[in-house]
Amino acid sequence: MAIAEGVRGLIRRCLPVLVGTLILMAVLAGNGQPSVFHDTQEYYGGANQIFHNLLHRDEIGITRNSNGDVVSKAYATDPKTIAFTSGRIASRPIFYGLLLYPAHKIGTLWLLAAVQAGLAAYLLLTLWRAALPKAPIHNFYALMALLAVGTPLAFFAGFAMPDIFALLSAVAAAISLFYWSDLRPWDRVVVWIALTVSVLFHTSHLMSAPIMLVLGVGLLIIEGVPWATAVRRAAPLAAAVATAVVCILVHNATWAAERGYKSLRPPFLAARVLADGPGRTYLRSSCAEGVPWALCRYKDLPLDDNHPILFSRDPSVGVANVADIQTLEAIDHEELRFVLGAVAHHPVAQILASLKNTALQLSHFEPGGPLTSPYTILNTPSLKRSVLPLLIPNADHCRRSLDCGSRIRARYWFLIDEVVVAIAIGVLAWRLTAPDVLATLLRRRPQLGESERRLLAVVTFLVLAVVVNAAVCGALSAPAPRYQSRVVALVPLAAWLVVAGLGWRRRRAIEAAAN
Repeated sequence: MAIAEGVRGLIRRCLPVLVGTLILMAVLAGNGQPSVFHDTQEYYGGANQIFHNLLHRDEIGITRNSNGDVVSKAYATDPKTIAFTSGRIASRPIFYGLLLYPAHKIGTLWLLAAVQAGLAAYLLLTLWRAALPKAPIHNFYALMALLAVGTPLAFFAGFAMPDIFALLSAVAAAISLFYWSDLRPWDRVVVWIALTVSVLFHTSHLMSAPIMLVLGVGLLIIEGVPWATAVRRAAPLAAAVATAVVCILVHNATWAAERGYKSLRPPFLAARVLADGPGRTYLRSSCAEGVPWALCRYKDLPLDDNHPILFSRDPSVGVANVADIQTLEAIDHEELRFVLGAVAHHPVAQILASLKNTALQLSHFEPGGPLTSPYTILNTPSLKRSVLPLLIPNADHCRRSLDCGSRIRARYWFLIDEVVVAIAIGVLAWRLTAPDVLATLLRRRPQLGESERRLLAVVTFLVLAVVVNAAVCGALSAPAPRYQSRVVALVPLAAWLVVAGLGWRRRRAIEAAAN
């Protein structure tokens, strides 16, 4: 009897995760198939190098060509070590490849999609159960259906990029900060591992996590939690960030020890301040005054768009992909000092440019990245001979046909996303400006109950995660729709929790106390 009851309990816990996973996978399969991005080759190629070192053989037959691109050996000519390409792998932490590579080897990209969808379903279920303990399970299934159809979540689950982990890091961080004591021991282990790998898989996630840590502690204190308790609740997230930093440092040190030189990375921050304007002004004036920046040799280039600065091989606009190794090393060594100098000399202009980029990033969330047609990738000269054709399901057919892409055009999906997000913002504005909520926020009596106050903190945390993502990606990299569409599902998630937890009706403060 005890064993049977244990099995039934396990099924009850696992079945909602399975159903949530199937909902996401059904939308993905109904619209097309898993997708790749041009950066996918870097994660895959980096993981291949690690497995090659461990197994002393190259299992998938890829290498780097004379341009430093990860390619199939069938197309490689004159392989050589390119420091910039090594830096590209370092700037995109290699760890996501350790999930991508074995998943593809064992079960193609469909297995990767199932793993990512399953982790998303698990974390969303864990948050939902903690925030809405009395809600019926069909409420969760309806939430998953909304997120699968009304947001790009299902497409990012099938995207061979670490983008979905930006959203998962926010969900896992919310669980660890606000509901850690409510979790079973096994759930704590899984949530912490998911939080750690989510932070580790991309530099933007790692940059966002400390900001969310500070904001989370602030929300706990506003909620009424004592300082000491708030700091203790932040420990899992702080440990995840520390673990991620240590892993990256160890990887970089190992890389340097094996190759005898430091791994370089594209000068993202320098490119950002140059493209924003203050960096260009500072560079040209300081070079004219005799400051020997390595960038001075490029001061007469346009330098008004960070993408060609970083990635173009055209010497009339490119920098990082045109410079020799010695120049790259000098730029890397000087970058922080250059950026700080540019900001110090033109602080107002840089702040305004960063705010503009953040606003642009917030407003651009078209789900283009994961909906890019395989036909486009397979027929792009710089990509069709890369490793990507080895990853795309039915690559031979997709190279000749457009029907491998999204069955519904991306602009229609974006229209759905826009409507869902607009409604969610309206719901949040409607419910969070109600008298009962305002009384809580202003610390007037009577207030909402403890669980409802915590729910408000969680909802605020999720919305702030969307803003922080826009600030990190827009202000420090460049506004790109893909960066914001990966986390936009947090907005309808927050609205759902508010309505399910507080109710739709705007209550007066005295009604909230009575209930």
